[in-house]
Amino acid sequence: MAVISNVMANSLRVRVQTGTTDAGNPIIRNRTFNRLNTNMADDQVFLLGSLIGELQDFPVSGIRKVTEVDLIG
Repeated sequence: MAVISNVMANSLRVRVQTGTTDAGNPIIRNRTFNRLNTNMADDQVFLLGSLIGELQDFPVSGIRKVTEVDLIG
């Protein structure tokens, strides 16, 4: 049976390191930006995340694109 996927929503998650624990492990927090255009290419999302990361007070540890998909079978 073929499954059709429809992209419903995209969001951008910029991960920043806000400090370290007593054991020296990084403390990571997410900055989430919802309602991205569903037609944005991955490189566009990365560029947006990089630009937003430059505005953060903490160093960026990662950029994620989160896609919500409806599956129709």
